[in-house]
Amino acid sequence: MKELQKMFAAVLVLVGGAMGNDEMKITFDENGLPLITQISEDGFVNLLFKVTKDEKLKDGFRKITCGGNYNQQVVGFSVVVKPNMKQGLNLKTGTLVKKEVHRKGVELISLGTESDNLLSAISREYGMGSSRRMVDSFSFTTIALQGNPCKMDKESVRMELFGNDQEGIEDKYFESLLNLYLKDGIVT
Repeated sequence: MKELQKMFAAVLVLVGGAMGNDEMKITFDENGLPLITQISEDGFVNLLFKVTKDEKLKDGFRKITCGGNYNQQVVGFSVVVKPNMKQGLNLKTGTLVKKEVHRKGVELISLGTESDNLLSAISREYGMGSSRRMVDSFSFTTIALQGNPCKMDKESVRMELFGNDQEGIEDKYFESLLNLYLKDGIVT
C-alpha cells in the first residue's frame, strides 16, 4: 500500500506541476482507492483514478477499468481505446495530423452502480443536482495530444475527447481530456 501511495504521489507531482502546483499529498481510502476530486482547482473538476484492471482485447483494443472514491462511495468506469492510434498533434509545428483524428477512438463503458455514482458525483461538483445514471457506453472522436497510444504501456498519453461532434446536435457538443499513465496505474 505504501509503494502504491508513493507511486501516485510521484505521478501527481507531474500532474500538479502541469496544473501549477509544486507538489500534492494524495489521499486514499481504506481500500487503496484515491479520492477522485483531490486535484480539482479553479472551478475545473479534475478527476484521479486508479487502474483496477487492464486488458488487451482480441481485436487489438485496450480496455482499462478505473476506480476511485467520492464521499465514501466507490466510483468507476471502463475506457476502451482503439488500437493503432498515434499522436495526432505535431508538437514541433502545433498542427493537427488529420489522419490521426479517430471517430470512436475512445469509448467509455458503464460499470453499473459505480458509474452512476461517478456521474452523480460529477453533477454535484458542477452544481447540477445529484442523481444521474450513466448510459451503457459512449464513444468519442479522439486526438492524442501527447504520447503515442500504441506505446501506452511505456509512455503517458494525453488525449482530447470530443463528444456529440456530429452535425445536427451541435448544442450538445462537449470536450474532455483523458490522461493515461498506465505504467503508474493512474488515469486522470
